[in-house]
Amino acid sequence: MRHGRKRVIRAETLRGRVFWRLECGHLIPSLLPGLSRPSAILAASARDAHDGVRDLRPPAAGGYALLMLVLPPKFAQGDLDGVPFRQAKNYTKAHRKPGDVLWVVIHTAECAEVDNAAENLAAWAAGSQAPKASWHFAVDSNSITQSVREWDVAWHAPGANAKGIGIEHAGRAGQVASGWSDLYSHAMLALSAALIAGICRRWDIPVQRVGPAHLLAGTPGICGHVDVSQAFKKSTHIDPGKSFPYDQFLDEVQRFFRKGTPVPSLPTTPRT
Repeated sequence: MRHGRKRVIRAETLRGRVFWRLECGHLIPSLLPGLSRPSAILAASARDAHDGVRDLRPPAAGGYALLMLVLPPKFAQGDLDGVPFRQAKNYTKAHRKPGDVLWVVIHTAECAEVDNAAENLAAWAAGSQAPKASWHFAVDSNSITQSVREWDVAWHAPGANAKGIGIEHAGRAGQVASGWSDLYSHAMLALSAALIAGICRRWDIPVQRVGPAHLLAGTPGICGHVDVSQAFKKSTHIDPGKSFPYDQFLDEVQRFFRKGTPVPSLPTTPRT
């Protein structure tokens, strides 16, 4: 399958899905003709992931695999096409408007790196044994789930909840650098970077890392739960941990944000 001179990775023509094209050594998500917004829920095949999401080289004979997302049982369509939604039990309805959201807060879910981690987290937040917490999105190596609408307030980082959007990632805060550079994490962080680029665009949040002092000053940007804990003293969480690859990750978010890569847009009015 080809689009002009660009190599196009195998894709199914399903509404709202996205394919990757290889351009200047990078994987770029793009829409198939006639489809709606991209959901950026794809990853390279494990065969090529050792090259890194930011520096993939064309394989000799194909080799890219498309990981399509099918809505699991009990999930509805979320705010973004292709992202399944299951309402968390504990959250605050808010109908936030542009200017109300300042921060994207990165979390680790303190769970195993398994392929259905995002779905498991969404089911937990919605179930009878739900924690007194919630998050907007959860990401694993091949999917994204949504548990709270972006305009509502999730209970993920006390002190920053009202002005934040929380993203849970499969893995643990105690991971060392090698734990963030394996095949699973490469795929997961690629999905998260595309997701966060879209959030930053929708809410006019600059792609920059902010720490405790910035949070106290109301400076918008991207932070970890640890920064919120240190700023507002309302929790003791240290995720995503000292070894989280902020520099590389924010470079990837910037690439999606700056190069005009298509990212999903929210509806003009909340879905009911």
